[in-house]
Order: sequence, then C-alpha cells, then structure tokens
Amino acid sequence: MTDQTTGVAAAPRTYPDHPAALRVAAATVAARAAHVRPSSRPVDAGYLDELRRRPPVESGLSRLPDERTRIGFVIVRDAINFGSGLHPHLVKLPGLSGARTIGQHLLDRVLRQGVPDPAYLAGLDAHACAELFGQPTRGPAFTLMTMFATAWNELGAYTRDRFGGEYPALVEEAAGSPTRMVAVLAGMPHWRDVSHHGDLAVPFHKRAQLATYGLSLCHDPGGTRRFADLGRLTAFADNLIPHVLIEDGLLEVSAELADALRAGRPLEHGSAPEVELRAGAVEVCERLARRAAADGDPLHPVELASLLWKRGQQPRYKATPRPRSVSFAY
Repeated sequence: MTDQTTGVAAAPRTYPDHPAALRVAAATVAARAAHVRPSSRPVDAGYLDELRRRPPVESGLSRLPDERTRIGFVIVRDAINFGSGLHPHLVKLPGLSGARTIGQHLLDRVLRQGVPDPAYLAGLDAHACAELFGQPTRGPAFTLMTMFATAWNELGAYTRDRFGGEYPALVEEAAGSPTRMVAVLAGMPHWRDVSHHGDLAVPFHKRAQLATYGLSLCHDPGGTRRFADLGRLTAFADNLIPHVLIEDGLLEVSAELADALRAGRPLEHGSAPEVELRAGAVEVCERLARRAAADGDPLHPVELASLLWKRGQQPRYKATPRPRSVSFAY
C-alpha cells in the first residue's frame, strides 16, 4: 500500500485478533458464570452426526449471478442482521421467521435492482427501510427499521469514504485473513459487539464473524474460498444458538433464568445472564469442535454455529420461547 500524497510505501495496518480474545473470554465467563454453564456430560458423537445431516437452509447466494454481487449482498445483509428482540413484531412472509423475512425481502431487491449502492445506503431513512421490508411506519417494527437505517447509513459512509464505494475493496483490505476481516468490519461502531462480564471484555462481534463466514462462501463455482482458515473464527453468538443448546441439554441455566426464558421476558443486552448465554454458546461450540477433531471429522466452531442455527429452524425449537434482547448485536 502506498501513501498517495508522498509516494512512500505506507506501513501496513495491524488488526486485533478478536476471535482469539473471545475464546479466552468465553472460557473464563463459562467457568465463573452464575446463570449459565456448559453441561458437564460428554458430547455423544451421534449428536455431531445429526448436525452434519441437517439439510441446508437456502441463503440466496446461489441465485446471485457473480462473486461481486454475492459479496455486496452478504455485507449489506449482515449489516442489519440484528434486532431479534423486535422480530416478534415484524410483518413476516408466510412460513418465514423474522430474520428470514428480512433476508428474503433484501434478496428480492438485489435480484430486481442489484446490491444497494453505498452512497444510497448512506442517505436512506427508516421509511425507505419500511417500504423495502414491507413493514409499518409506526410501533416496534418501525423502531427496528430506524435501527436498520442507522446501520446502513454507517456502512454506506464507511464503504464510500474508505473504500471508494466498493464492497469488494472493503473485503480486499483483509488480505485473505478471516480475523482481519472481522476487525475491518468492527471498524464501524454498530458492528462493534463487545460486552462485559464484570471487568472482563467479551468481544463477541457476532455479525462480523457471521459476515466473514458468509464471504468465504461467495466464490464462483470452482473457485477458491476467500478465507481458507475458518478455524480461526469462533461460533457467532446470537440468541438462537444458545436456545438450541439449552433444548439439547448442552447448556444448563439457573432456575431463575429458565423461568424468565419460558415466560418470554426480554433480557437486557449486556446483563450478566445475556452475556453468559452467548459466552456459554461460544464455549460449547469450542468443545464440540475439539470432539469433532478428535473423532477425525473436523468441524470449525463457525461451521458448528451454522449447523446449530439450521437445527433451530425445526418446529420443536420454535415451540418454546428463545432468548430475546433488543440490540444491534444480534
């Protein structure tokens, strides 16, 4: 990289390794948590086999014409891949959850008109989001549309001002490193997903890790994954993955928290129970990954998270309330 004003080679940017820090923090939280603990029972190898057999959930990437479009779609989609605490209030497409409703509306827009340009995203408002996603312009659903507009304004300005308005240029900044990609995305305040457990920082960066995993799947048929070393990533800590792990007996929660979850009471973002749920899910996925490696059929934690998310689409997981919290994190 060259400084355009002096012609002198600029010092390479350095980026923190957020996933490595999260591994340590999640293990620490899991060991001292008051509300959520990983189960002490060993993981049955059959459980991993069940996860591997889950049929894919269509993400829409296969319907997009080229790698450039897929890259833009993943970044724009994951910039607003949050707000699960408000999803019960969304107007949903038939048979789809809140997250999949939002994803389908965005995919339809991209298929009709292409990926929204960064300059357009930098200037849109909540009413434009409501129109795109088929939502009302009042009430909790519109609150989420306002949050979406804020996140897209930020992404648009960041990509326009730092990367010449090119989503692929934002990805090229990572130079093939998944941990650098997470850090590049975390350069935007609304992507910085860091909670605290006491005095311990827990850098979840859920959307940045999920987007990095999605970007690894954007290559053209026969091409090479952009981010080969996916083992550097952790599980992306949302609300559905802890829910699945609780229902499957791999995460244990206190009686008080179990009552709150069964009653559908929202959790305060950043509260000890909410942080412990997310950290516990990360730690369980680390343990599952170690078991898979020991069995000779490795699965990376981020791949396990994807499989658990797909498992969570089954009716039996939808039959009980999942943890909910209103935030930009997930």
